[in-house]
Amino acid sequence: MITAGGARRQFAPGVGTLLVYVLLVGNPWVSRTASTVGGEHDNVGGMLASYFFFPRWYIDLEGVGVWGFWMADIRTIVFVLLVVFGLNRAVQPVMASKMATFAATTGVTVLGAVIASVSGIVLASLVTDMPSLISGPVQPTEHYFVLNLLFDAAIFGVLFGAILGVAAVAASGSRVAPTFPTRACLPNIGRWFADDR
Repeated sequence: MITAGGARRQFAPGVGTLLVYVLLVGNPWVSRTASTVGGEHDNVGGMLASYFFFPRWYIDLEGVGVWGFWMADIRTIVFVLLVVFGLNRAVQPVMASKMATFAATTGVTVLGAVIASVSGIVLASLVTDMPSLISGPVQPTEHYFVLNLLFDAAIFGVLFGAILGVAAVAASGSRVAPTFPTRACLPNIGRWFADDR
C-alpha cells in the first residue's frame, strides 16, 4: 500500500497478525498436538481446534495422507495469498473508519477461507487418487465430508476474521498520516521569523 509520501509500500493492517498466526498456530507440530489432545469433532475442544487450526500446513504425510497433505497446504497457501491481497485492496489504514476496517477485514477473511477450501479440495483431488470429489458420482459420505470442510472454513473465517478485524482496527488507529509542509504553512513561517526579530 502506498503511503502519503508515495515512496514506500507497506502491508495493510492485520497482515502481520495473519502471517504470524499461520506460521505459529498452523505449523504441523502445534496442529497435530492439538488434534491428538482435543480429538476431531469429538468434543467442544476438538471442534474449536478444527476451526482455529484451519490454516494448518504440513511438511510430510504423517497422519494426514497424500490427499490431506495436498489439500491442507494448497488451502493454506491460497488462503494467505487471498487475504493478504484482499486486505491490501480493501482496507485503507488511514482513510477508513474503524467499523469499515473491521467489516472489510472480517469479510475478506471469510471469503478467503471459503475460496481457499474449494481450491484445496479441487486441486488436491486432481493431483491424488480422489477424483470422485470433483466428478460424479459423489458418495453421501464424500458429500458430507466436503460440506463439513466448507462449514469449518466459514466458521473459522467468522471467528478469526473478527480477531483479525480487531487487530486491524488497533493497527490502523496507531498509524498517523504523514504531514508535509505546504504553501499554507508559508505565511505562518514568515510570521515566526518576523516575531523573532
